[in-house]
This record gives sequence, structure tokens and C-alpha cells, in this order.
Amino acid sequence: MAATEIVFLTADPSLDIKTPGTKGADALKKVTEILKEQDGFESVAVGRQEPNKEVVQAMIEWADINDHINFATGPEFSVFRESLTAVFGEKGFFHTFFDRSLFGPGAPARSNVTEFCRLYFPASQVNPSFQAQVEQVWGSFEKVMKENAEGVRDCVKGWVLEETEHESVKKEKAKCFLACVGWDSLECHDRANQSEFFAKAAPPLLELVTAYDIWFVECGMAE
Repeated sequence: MAATEIVFLTADPSLDIKTPGTKGADALKKVTEILKEQDGFESVAVGRQEPNKEVVQAMIEWADINDHINFATGPEFSVFRESLTAVFGEKGFFHTFFDRSLFGPGAPARSNVTEFCRLYFPASQVNPSFQAQVEQVWGSFEKVMKENAEGVRDCVKGWVLEETEHESVKKEKAKCFLACVGWDSLECHDRANQSEFFAKAAPPLLELVTAYDIWFVECGMAE
């Protein structure tokens, strides 16, 4: 089963990560070349978060989670990590099992802007029945957005492998559901979120979640 690794790096907002020949872009080029040599590597995209411009996010798709584990425990990983940490700080990572590829034709990573919406739940609450409920409610919300919002594109979603901490989840870890939505622009997203159809569609979803966070990335793969 394909797994998408989401990696958070830190860098001064002024660091150029796009222009060939710059320190940031060259470091990312080197690690991308290393990734392309690994068994099970599928795709990678990198961009800055919005509004958290000091965070650089990489999205790496593997054919199977074990392919990433093999790379992370293999001899080339030290060179990969050293190349990154020479320029970027490390902020963390997690893996998500999306319902389909983040990188396929028309997929969110190929939109101008990709929205990442992470929903948090107490881990003890998350069982197959609850997961199905969350997926059904999200599906209803997604349907309304696709039918009404200007500039919305495809959506992929899935459950995050690792449990995490969140201040709103007391006395236990949190389990997360991550949805990625493609948009033509950030302005399209903002207009949709201020709409009457959003105001009607969002409450059933908000009633389920303990907490959520939303951010955006220009993945640099727009079609």
C-alpha cells in the first residue's frame, strides 16, 4: 500500500528554494537525486507553507511504507540527511495512507495551491466504525465544496500512521485524518470558506473533531 511521507523542515523565509544555483534549491536537488535512486520511490514535491513561511514541506510518495523504512535504515540515508541539515532545520515528519496518489493527473499536488486539513481525535476513540463515520462526513462536506466552490480541484485523504500530541486532546495521544485539497488560488479557498454553502456544510464535520489545523503549500507541480 502506497504511503506518503510529509516532512517539515525549517528555513529563513528569505531562503530561495526554487532558483537553480542557490543554496536552498541545490540542497533540495541533491536529496531529490538520492531519492530517485531508491527502491519504491514514486514522487516528491517541495514548497513553503502558507502562512507559516519559515516551514518548508516535502511530500514524498513511496510504493510501500517498508520502502521508506529500508531507505531510512540504509547507507545512503546519512548523506541524504546531512545534505538537508546543512541548509534546513528539522521539524518532524509523519506518514499518511491516502485513498489515492497525491501526485496523479489532476491530483492536489498538481494544483496551484494545495490545502492540508488535519483533523485530530483522541486515539482511544478511533476504531474502524469511527473512521468510517469520519470518512462519510468528510465525503459529504467534500461533495458540497466540489459542487459549489469556484476553483476547487481534486481531494485525497487518509489516516496518519503515527499518533501525536495535541493540547486539545487530554491525557492521551491523538490520531489524525489528513485531507489534501487542490485549489486554483488561495483566494478561491478563502471565498469558499466565507460562503453560505460552507457555513451549512461545515458544522457536522466540526462536531466530530477535537481539533484541526489548516495550511497551504505551493507544490510546484501545477498542470
